Amino acid sequence: MMGEHLQEVTNHQYLGVHIENNLKWHKQIKHASTKATKVLNFIRRNFYNCSKGVKEKLYLTLVRPHLEYASIACNPVTKENTKLLEMVQRRAARFVLGDYGRKSSVNNMLQTLNWNTLEQRREKQRLCAFHKIIHGGFELELNRYTTKKVDRPRRTHNQQYQSNSNFITTSQFATSFFPLTISSWNQLPQSTVDIKTTEPFKQAISEVDQTSTTTTRSKH
Repeated sequence: MMGEHLQEVTNHQYLGVHIENNLKWHKQIKHASTKATKVLNFIRRNFYNCSKGVKEKLYLTLVRPHLEYASIACNPVTKENTKLLEMVQRRAARFVLGDYGRKSSVNNMLQTLNWNTLEQRREKQRLCAFHKIIHGGFELELNRYTTKKVDRPRRTHNQQYQSNSNFITTSQFATSFFPLTISSWNQLPQSTVDIKTTEPFKQAISEVDQTSTTTTRSKH
């Protein structure tokens, strides 16, 4: 390029995101997990005597952002990578509540704290991003990736979308932003997709029981 030889690499970090030549996110997920764990361990060493409220704020402001950095695009996909991120949050729940009992249920702790799983949060973040794209919040050629369905199943809302089939040629794309988000979007209630502005939409999807069945995980 411009008279200079470009070296071929298997991965490259751009804007804090590790991009691999196979379009998988193993390296990025491991990087996020490692960084978040280091911060969490620092907090656990230095703030163990603080109140539950202080501990929770420390996690939400200093640790979770690392786990969710660029998460709209960087979908963990595999069970291994998903667990890698979720385990950091589960350790944080134990720290916040001060409960390290071997028989204690971490799922109950998450419910007590009213924390969604990171997987649930990623789904809602994708839906918010898709909502912004539809309503012009992002400069993106929506028609390049998806089109509105002409025919729709009964008992579904009237703003159904489908991925452009010519793009779905790999498993990496099938588990990327548009295919995953469209599947979730098409399951929303009519009253939710009719909302035009961002904040009311966020509130609405927080009240919708979204199951994360759209995420396809492979074992590789």
